[in-house]
Amino acid sequence: MLSKLSAALVAIVLVLAPVLILFLANLGREKMAAVVGVFVLFFIFGASLVIELTPQEIFVFVVG
Repeated sequence: MLSKLSAALVAIVLVLAPVLILFLANLGREKMAAVVGVFVLFFIFGASLVIELTPQEIFVFVVG
């Protein structure tokens, strides 16, 4: 139970952190794109630790 709750909280933080950074910081377009790219990579890495991802799933994840 506690592990599922902690995994859900980590996922929520990973999803909301770039949104908060983009709204609270005054960044240019290049830096905004870099922030989103870094968090997408972090989220893929985190998802790959939890479940086994195929290359097709990683592609769909990045494109989505």
